[in-house]
Amino acid sequence: MPTGYREWDELEKRHRAFWLSAPVDRPLIGIMVHAYQDTELVARAVGAGELLPERVDPRPILAEYDRIAAAREAIGDDMIGVAEALLGIPWLEAICGCRVMVADGKSLWPAPPEGEIGELSFSPDNPWFRALLRVLHDVVAHVNGRYAVGLSHLRGPTDILAALLGTSGLFAALYDAPERIERLAQQAADI
Repeated sequence: MPTGYREWDELEKRHRAFWLSAPVDRPLIGIMVHAYQDTELVARAVGAGELLPERVDPRPILAEYDRIAAAREAIGDDMIGVAEALLGIPWLEAICGCRVMVADGKSLWPAPPEGEIGELSFSPDNPWFRALLRVLHDVVAHVNGRYAVGLSHLRGPTDILAALLGTSGLFAALYDAPERIERLAQQAADI
C-alpha cells in the first residue's frame, strides 16, 4: 500500500514481528497528535434531529481524513492510520433498528426505536447497511490507496441491546425476560 514517504513493507514487518513476539530493536511507537473530529463534522452537517440513512454524506469529512493521514505521515511513527467510515455514526445499532439522533451539532447517539422491538435480523437491503457501504465506497475512492480505510467502531451485543431497549429497559428485561434477552443477544451477535 503506497503511503507517501513511509515504507509500508517495513512498517508491516515491524507489526508482524510484534504480533509474533519476535525479537525487535524497539517497541512499536504510536503518537497521537490529531484525532478525528468527524463526529462533530457529521453532526454539524446534518443538523439537529433524527439522522436518516439517505442524509449520510461523507463528502464534508474527506478532507479531515486527508488531514489526519498527512499528520501521521509527518510523525513517522509505527501507527497505521485508518480512515474510519464516519466514526460518530452508531452504524451497527442503526442496522439493528435504533434511530440515530443528533442533538447539538456535536454528537450523535443511538436511540431506541419507536414501538415494540421484535426479532433482530440482517438484510443486505437494510437502509443503514446500504448507507454504510455507500460511505465506504466513497471514502475508498477518495483515498485511492494513499492510506487504509476501515470500519468504524462496532459494538457488541450488550451495547446493541442497551441502545435498543435503553439501559433501564435492558436491566429490567434481564430480570423479567432473560430468555428473550438471550435470544436478542444471539441475534445481535449474528448481525
